[in-house]
Amino acid sequence: MLRKKDVGGVAPGLTGRSAERDWKRAQAVCRFYAKGPNSHFFTADAKECEDVKGYPGWVYEGIAYYMKVPKNGVCPSDSVPVHRLYNNRFIFNDSNHRFTTDMDVVARMTQAGWIYEGVKMCGGGG
Repeated sequence: MLRKKDVGGVAPGLTGRSAERDWKRAQAVCRFYAKGPNSHFFTADAKECEDVKGYPGWVYEGIAYYMKVPKNGVCPSDSVPVHRLYNNRFIFNDSNHRFTTDMDVVARMTQAGWIYEGVKMCGGGG
């Protein structure tokens, strides 16, 4: 993960050209908050970010950090897939998303009723 303050500098664990190369491949992750369900939502997908900005009840809080993004659901070889799940409780005003890199967690959560939304970001690497 590259944070906003890493712009023009060196990201944690990276030096020189490696940091610069990773920075150029990273996308802004938008952060939103909804008071009703008392929930935050994060997305690195630029279209999804623009769409959520128009949803009633969701407040855009800005760029949270920067991450690599998958292409066709596949992360670059030097990174780790970050999976997103949704609890599908919109009608109860209790919407929540969870992120994990662990497929065992994905399996347990889907068995518990969470909806698997796929690989949405790519973490790690360097």
